[in-house]
Amino acid sequence: MLRTRTVVGLSFVVLLPGLLAPRRPATPPIDDAAAPSADAVGMPLPTTPGPHADTLPVPTDPHALRAWLGSGTYKSWPHQSGPKAAESPHDDQAQVFLNPSLRESVKARKPVHHQGAAAVLEMSDENGLAWGWAVAVKAQASSNHGNGWYWYQVKSTPESGRTDFGGHMIPSETDDAGLGLRTCLTCHVKGHDYIITRSLD
Repeated sequence: MLRTRTVVGLSFVVLLPGLLAPRRPATPPIDDAAAPSADAVGMPLPTTPGPHADTLPVPTDPHALRAWLGSGTYKSWPHQSGPKAAESPHDDQAQVFLNPSLRESVKARKPVHHQGAAAVLEMSDENGLAWGWAVAVKAQASSNHGNGWYWYQVKSTPESGRTDFGGHMIPSETDDAGLGLRTCLTCHVKGHDYIITRSLD
């Protein structure tokens, strides 16, 4: 009889921790339409390399981004062979540069791009002199109807003058910058996850 009580007591002790362990809530599926649209401007993107991650995130602060563009870092990315005719508001001609992971995503025709995807449009005049940039960075995991994308554009004006090297003086202050800009989404909504470029050929 004593042995029976001991076995029952041990069984109770073994099972008790399992009964008291907190249950983890199920992780809900990501709903793009319901995703939060918290402002991610200026916040660093994940730097841990992954299957879709780029090791050098593009800045989403307008001043840092302007300096980054001036450094020409994006010129090492996959890009179109040369400037092509551009539409308003980019005007004249432009050359598209995609960061490596976005290039692979576009090439694979993926309907949704990953956080950290980035594109630079280098705008130039009829002589091929750069006079501005337009940038798109997927700053959040969810596109959230375009609100998860950071948009940026800066262009020279006739009053900007010329640099010592004969090029255009591209100003530091942006024409526009921020998440979910309506002026950008009006056109980009027709792209695959807001990226209009389908090929770099």
